[in-house]
Amino acid sequence: MESLIFKTRKDIRAWKRSAALIASGQMAIRNGNVDRSTEHAGMLRRMIDENQALIDRYDPDGQIADGDIEFGDVPPELASTLWKGRPVSYALDSAGRAHRIRPFESDNTAATAAAMSPGCRAGRIGDESWSIKGETDSAP
Repeated sequence: MESLIFKTRKDIRAWKRSAALIASGQMAIRNGNVDRSTEHAGMLRRMIDENQALIDRYDPDGQIADGDIEFGDVPPELASTLWKGRPVSYALDSAGRAHRIRPFESDNTAATAAAMSPGCRAGRIGDESWSIKGETDSAP
């Protein structure tokens, strides 16, 4: 059960990233010459909701979480700039999710920006490109 919940969390992140890329117009799903992006995004949202409900039911306290920090709201134009391992600065919302995410080219730049902004931290994008890897620190 633990490995299934762990995998489901990662799948949800991948689905959220795909939905964000579709919403921003940076990804399209086509069948022949017919654009199926809206239908696909709707299916992804349903899958996200259904699978999140299972996680909430079987792991309500997040005991089986992988330690990554989930994304909160991500502006659509930012979706394509977040890839595995990219340095970022961010703050945590009241639910403990990353928001105010700003991508950078180096760890030092991200850490410096985080240190200059109250409540911000620095980290790196996680493996499935829709979370921040583990606990981070804001020192340059």
